[in-house]
Amino acid sequence: MVSLNLEEIGIGPLVAAMSRSKPDDIAIISDEMPVTYKDLHLMAQSLGNELVEAGIAYQDIVGILTEHGVNHIVSQLAVIYAGGTCLPLEETLSDADIHARLAFANARFLIVDGVNKNRLQFGGVTINVDISKHHSSNTTTLPSQVSLPKDTPSDFRSHVMFSSGTTGVAKGIQILGRGITSLALDEIWGQPTASGQRFGHINSIGFDASLVDIWVALLLGATIVVVDRRELLSPGEFATTLARRDVTTLLITSSLFSKIASFCPNAFSKMHTLMVGGELPSVEACKIVLREGAPKQLVNAYGPTECSIISFYHVITQEDIDMCRMPLGKPVYQTEAYVLDEDGKPVTSPGSGELWLGGPGLSPGYLFNDDKTSEFFIHMVHPNNPKLHIRLYRTGDKIDIYDDYMCWAGRKNREVKLNGHRVQLEVVEMELMRTKLVQNVVALKHTSSISNANHLVACVVYENGQRNFDALLVEAKRRLPKYMLPELIEFEQLPLNSNGKIAHRELSELLEQRFQRRHACILAANTPDFEGFSETEKGLKQLWAQILIAIPTEAINRESNFFLLGGTSLGVTALLGHIHKIFNASLRTNQVYENPLFKDQVSVIEQAQNGQSSGYAKSVTAIMQEDVKLFSDKIEFLSSKAPQRKEICNVLFTGATGFIGPFLLQELLKAPEIGKIRCLVRATTDDQALKRLLDNFKRYGHSVTEVIKSRIEAVAGDFSQPMLGLETNAYNHLVDQTDVVYHLGAHVDYTQPYSGHVEANVRGTYHLLKFASDGYLKPFHYVSSVSAFGPTGLMKEDGLLEEDQSLEPYLEPALQYDNGYGQSQWVADEMVSRLMRRGFPAAIYRLGFTLCSSTNGMGNPDDFMGRLFSDCAKLGSYPLLLNQRKEIMAVDHVAEIIKAISTSDQSLGHAYHITPDVGKCIDMNELFELTGKLCGVELKSLPYSAWINQLKTAQTNTPLRMFPLLPMLEEEVRGQKTRWELYEGMKRFSVDNTVRALERAGVDASILASVTREALGRYLENCLEIGKE
Repeated sequence: MVSLNLEEIGIGPLVAAMSRSKPDDIAIISDEMPVTYKDLHLMAQSLGNELVEAGIAYQDIVGILTEHGVNHIVSQLAVIYAGGTCLPLEETLSDADIHARLAFANARFLIVDGVNKNRLQFGGVTINVDISKHHSSNTTTLPSQVSLPKDTPSDFRSHVMFSSGTTGVAKGIQILGRGITSLALDEIWGQPTASGQRFGHINSIGFDASLVDIWVALLLGATIVVVDRRELLSPGEFATTLARRDVTTLLITSSLFSKIASFCPNAFSKMHTLMVGGELPSVEACKIVLREGAPKQLVNAYGPTECSIISFYHVITQEDIDMCRMPLGKPVYQTEAYVLDEDGKPVTSPGSGELWLGGPGLSPGYLFNDDKTSEFFIHMVHPNNPKLHIRLYRTGDKIDIYDDYMCWAGRKNREVKLNGHRVQLEVVEMELMRTKLVQNVVALKHTSSISNANHLVACVVYENGQRNFDALLVEAKRRLPKYMLPELIEFEQLPLNSNGKIAHRELSELLEQRFQRRHACILAANTPDFEGFSETEKGLKQLWAQILIAIPTEAINRESNFFLLGGTSLGVTALLGHIHKIFNASLRTNQVYENPLFKDQVSVIEQAQNGQSSGYAKSVTAIMQEDVKLFSDKIEFLSSKAPQRKEICNVLFTGATGFIGPFLLQELLKAPEIGKIRCLVRATTDDQALKRLLDNFKRYGHSVTEVIKSRIEAVAGDFSQPMLGLETNAYNHLVDQTDVVYHLGAHVDYTQPYSGHVEANVRGTYHLLKFASDGYLKPFHYVSSVSAFGPTGLMKEDGLLEEDQSLEPYLEPALQYDNGYGQSQWVADEMVSRLMRRGFPAAIYRLGFTLCSSTNGMGNPDDFMGRLFSDCAKLGSYPLLLNQRKEIMAVDHVAEIIKAISTSDQSLGHAYHITPDVGKCIDMNELFELTGKLCGVELKSLPYSAWINQLKTAQTNTPLRMFPLLPMLEEEVRGQKTRWELYEGMKRFSVDNTVRALERAGVDASILASVTREALGRYLENCLEIGKE
């Protein structure tokens, strides 16, 4: 780096000085042209002079909307030269988001390139950057005296970067030039040889890591190597580029690093410094790279944008890999870091606390947001010297401190992971407080030392000391999704610390003591409430009390209902396992659901012990036949009520908070004939419904744009209830305002029988069909599943499963052996099919397994396949499933197909299979083998029963996500075969209707294909990371 007084000089003058000291050195390498430091300086001067002539003032914010490459780098340097502040804008942002950011930042200037010059109607000054124009307009010699760059100080605001916001426009984080300079001064770059290094420019310009790619490289006098970001989708091509361009230094995101490590582990072997940031690097990926082709330095880089990109770094060693740790390392040059407890005192080893950061890289705060700035950037007494004051940023990150290192330990936003679901504890507390039945509440995740099981617990102090457990449980079930339903534990008062705040550690200790005492009483079974019970009753009561940890034992009597007391599907799993061990009685899952009363479960256990049948009055298939006839016959309609298709159609949409919903909504919003989309969301208020909907959008990587917020409306309701859970006036208004219905919502629980799915999947579909028939007859697009056919391999017939055929033939031979979800899909699907045959304007879309996005591998890690893949990787094995396959497709392709077909006038009256074309499906065993290769894990095949036994026995030592599904996985339903095993030899699905409809819509039918290997690899990486939590 040029020797200048860094306390006084900004990054613009520093780069200008570099151009004078080494004018002929290459600054940028790209496919467009090589750019020397002199050329770069002159081009930036030329463009900067245009800004000056346009009237730019000191630290004026300038939006930069260009392609990734030379134009953008020149634009940033020109803005800094002219004394302005850069606002990089990603091309991938929607126009609405770009407008919103420019407006929020009060940007008066916008630099665009040829590709983007006509994209926006910008109210300020627009300047076109053309490197060929600016290059040719300059003399070939470098003037000794020039007006630019302006003489800016080191604390000059160089950039505004937008973070991931939760609502609306994201937070604008201000970055000072001296923070970037301090980062460049750190010894990690290998000075003084850094000037010969080549920095790969791979990061999106809207991501703060791109400032390392660009500015750290320029300040060091290194070369920026522009890499086409499309190559990041192809690990092999990306690795070839790194080698061909001799890239020596790279800052890469953890997810991309893991992907490259899986496919091309030696891709980084010739590099000097490889920094992995954004998230905690995968230990397994680091292990592979260090073994197969290590760079000179493999670095764990940590830091928030609020502290200039990187605050800590650590060179990863083999010892770290062996100990499965990922230390933070040491602070970047002049960065101040403190790990403080809740009282603001330094934490000593061993201990945990929150990380606070300061130093030259500290941001001035959030742009035009004084409240947020004052919340996170704190003026405080110096942690180590009470006579001094200091300004620090509280990161919200928990840090574990050990004798010789410290590690990141998660966020302090109180999000926990339970049974595969992310739970915000604050949301649980807020909803319980809103019941007005409690005075105080603290939600927490508690791990029992008795069972080693994790529980979501809410410690409650009842309002006015009046215990009202039943009412609170009813309200909690109404307000919270099942996975967020806590065990309600009563306290007279909650423990407080010296500051008057809840003492969480003491509360956890009190909980554990209470559970220990309760467990001892349960085992003794000698309290008065056990008197008069038979041995079977005592044993079952002990089991219920151990599972329903919040229920006093005296509240469990012969008339008690397992589910009304808070029993869940996970509780059913535990109950069945314990019944088998204690009573030597094997019960089926549906026997628990159909006999929820304590006295009835005692009878079922005793019958099983005596070898007697439980004596069902009616088979499930008979009930299914009755239901499909009952509900389809109740729908009355006149085809004459159907209006002509409108130019703009308003939509009622269900399933917006699921996986496919956000992708299909995005597609429908592109259709010019789609107007307002009203999404029915289970919630108590419309505001809560909207929050759930938008949170789900973000969960799967969708930006919440102004277009989305203006055209999508959330309606709090419940389609399992009559009139969709709405008041009469609200229901009638919704009927009048709706032109078409899209029904994607469904309840999926592989452990529940048909009866557990009827309310949502059967009655819910009926309620929506009735809605579609009320008022004018509305087209009804129903998203079903190929599960509606059941295990068709049992029928021993050749041929394809045709799209428009009746499902009736598959009921007795196949569906009687399927799980409750598949059976409910048969009823709902057949209900819609019968109505279609009567002329109802409907279409059915039967999906295979919708796995992930084709572009980034984003999927639902909590679904069956996500749980299965992560557990197989943990176990090192997979179940051998002969002659089975999965109809796996990408979610964005599925959404595109549904949109293309459903917006056509000719779509109604037919069913469509949205599965890979015949012959393009993947065999399950091949899928498992491919999973092992992509994850870098050796998987061995085991006979199905042996794999199930491994799953059961490993659970005590390793938290496995398939464990709640054990009742379904091991229950033998036909001969000695389980439901999963019965899917051997499945018939293939005809896609003729789908292909014809796609051709009419102008969509290439090749979209009917399995997910690509690369998308699968990215999906698996996400699953494995979540499986570690």
